[in-house]
Amino acid sequence: MVSVTEFIVMLLTSIVELIQTFLSNVIIGGDPLSIVSIISGSIFIGVASAYFGYAVLGAVADLFSGTFSFETGQPPQQE
Repeated sequence: MVSVTEFIVMLLTSIVELIQTFLSNVIIGGDPLSIVSIISGSIFIGVASAYFGYAVLGAVADLFSGTFSFETGQPPQQE
């Protein structure tokens, strides 16, 4: 049975090997089309994740904003 420490070491080692393999096979030895598709896909996923994270933070802030609000519950007064 693998201990937790051995599992973490194996996980970190495999991540380093994955990065080395990715750099040597795809970026350096790959054709330009694959490099462009990887970069554009990364940008697409990054923008989508950032937008979703922003929406989630806004929803959480809206959820907890009522807890700390000093409003009376009345609509705003018009002049």
